[in-house]
Order: sequence, then structure tokens, then C-alpha cells
Amino acid sequence: MPINDTNQPPDMRYACPYYRKSTGKQELSLEVQQEAVHSFLSAKKWHVLKEFTEVESGKKHTNRPQLLEALAYCRKHNAVLVIAKLDRLARNVAFISGLMESKVQFVATDYPDASKTMLHMLAVFAEFERDQISIRTKEGLQAAKKRGSVLGKHGKVLAEKNKRDADAFAKQLIPTFEELRNIGITSVRKLADELNRRKVPTFHNKGKWHGRSVWNTIHRFNSINVYN
Repeated sequence: MPINDTNQPPDMRYACPYYRKSTGKQELSLEVQQEAVHSFLSAKKWHVLKEFTEVESGKKHTNRPQLLEALAYCRKHNAVLVIAKLDRLARNVAFISGLMESKVQFVATDYPDASKTMLHMLAVFAEFERDQISIRTKEGLQAAKKRGSVLGKHGKVLAEKNKRDADAFAKQLIPTFEELRNIGITSVRKLADELNRRKVPTFHNKGKWHGRSVWNTIHRFNSINVYN
């Protein structure tokens, strides 16, 4: 709920939460986003000025009236734009870069201490992952079509099982990743090196950890909403 009390102390930090609700399949519900943001703001003891909620597709990077309004409001009131997760803004490097040049401070609760360089790298990984998913989906459908396969119930069941197995694997690694993050190991390259040094098995116990497999695991933490 927006609060506007002019008697706040001068050193009070002001925040404007921004939520994005997709029109398609919702990976992160509005309620979950609000819970993550409110928990973050409560811990920081920041003062909420106004909340903004966008309802649109994540692919529409240039048509976000609520985000534009939120940015203008933050500039006017010297407030911080707060989002639940980085991918709530966009899996688009140019968009994130433009946002960083907007002269509005913003923070994602899943990476609250990330520098501009780190945020840019995360956006690069997110955009790459988005493009790879699209490519793999198209290639898989084309290959199945050439084989004369029909993608039906069995394929969906198998895909759901693989997702459940991957989610379960990721959950088992939460304590390990949290331990590494607490001792300052946060980059994907250093995480991969340390996981290999500790001989932590990969998913399906095949091969070694690489930057891509580490990123996929972190991204899965975010998608199952357990790594905040």
C-alpha cells in the first residue's frame, strides 16, 4: 500500500516496487513477487512511496507504460525502483543497459548487492538462455517432424518428469550454493571451479561443472522460487 508521510526523517530511503504479471504462463506469480519485495523492504526499513504493476508479455520490451511511469516517479522523488527478480524486467541486454543509463537506481531482490557490471552479465546470460530455449524448441520440433513423430501426451509427461527431476536436483544444491555465496564465491566461473574441486556431481552425474551448467542451476533456483 503506498505511503506518503512528509514527516519521515531526511535519511530515509524511498522505494517504488515494480511488478510484472505476464499474460502467458506465469513463472513468478504477482503474490510471490510482492512477498519477496515486501520482505526485502521490511529488512531494509525503506519507505514505500508507490507501487506499480505491469500486465504484459515479457517479449514486449518497449511497451511498458507502468515501468515508464515508475521510472519518472522514481526520478522525481529520488526513489529506488525495486523488483523481485531481474528477469521481471527483461531478458534483454539492450533494455537492461538502457535502464542502467536512465539515472534511476534499481535493485532486484535476488541480486541486491550486484554491481552494474554484474547486472549486465546476468542480463547477457538471461538473454542467451532465452534465445537458446527458442532455438532448442524449434530444432526439436523440426527433428520430430522429420522423423514423423507426433508430440503428444507421452512427450509432455516426459518433459514434466525431467523438470521435476531437475528441480529436485537444484533444491539439493541450495545449501552448497548458499555456503559458497556466503564466503564470497559468486561468479559463475568461480562457482564452477569450486564445485569441481569439491567433486559435486552435476545433473545426471555427467561431466564437470561449467559456467553454463552453473547458470542453469541458479536460473532454476529462481524459477522454483527458493533462491532469494
